[in-house]
Amino acid sequence: MARTTPNDAARNFANDLASALPDRLRSIVLYGSTARSEFQPGWSDVNVLVFADRVDESLLAGAAPVMKTHEDARVAPLLLTWDERPRAADAFAIELLDMQDAHTLLWGDEPFEETSVETRALRLQAERELRSRLATLDSRLLRVAHDERAIGQLLAVALPSFVTYMRAALRLAGRSVPSTMRSVIAEAAQLVGTPDAGLNAAMDARSGNSNWRVSLANPVVSQYRTAVQRTASWVDSIEKELR
Repeated sequence: MARTTPNDAARNFANDLASALPDRLRSIVLYGSTARSEFQPGWSDVNVLVFADRVDESLLAGAAPVMKTHEDARVAPLLLTWDERPRAADAFAIELLDMQDAHTLLWGDEPFEETSVETRALRLQAERELRSRLATLDSRLLRVAHDERAIGQLLAVALPSFVTYMRAALRLAGRSVPSTMRSVIAEAAQLVGTPDAGLNAAMDARSGNSNWRVSLANPVVSQYRTAVQRTASWVDSIEKELR
């Protein structure tokens, strides 16, 4: 029997969810690494955005059996209401732009045709979340400082989030956003003036080494953190230009 692909898993989930809740849903969209053709087994989830008329206990109860059926496929749904799209442009500017760039409509109406994001909202979210995620990364590194495998796992798992903010930095600079994570790393590193070796090492681990081991003394850890710090500082530096 042929193995189910991530795209197939997303479509199967969408079809089953739409069958279970036909009168409650407006749109189901695939986004993230699968939509970008960068799904990595063992690392990536199958990200699905579900737009409903409203999110309430009845919707959750109706969707729960479908979620249970597809839990082994790593399907990770995000639930929003259809009317939240304009407001989400402020709170989820980065995510919406990423979804606009790379998504597959699985069921229902196209959700992004009339969605626009203000540059100020994009910059504010990027700066706030970059600083917060870097602080979280450092806190977790402290807890696993003597476990080289845990350090490698932590850096590799966190990588897609930091690349997402690098895509945001490229958009803020008015540059086109490459289609692959590795190209985004290269372009953004050049933009903010940082070495990309640490991030590329994590990328290599995601591509082929699920047991990546790295000590805190390894230069790639410092290079990884420096890349994130300089991206955050660059985003912060353009605040005056947007006033």
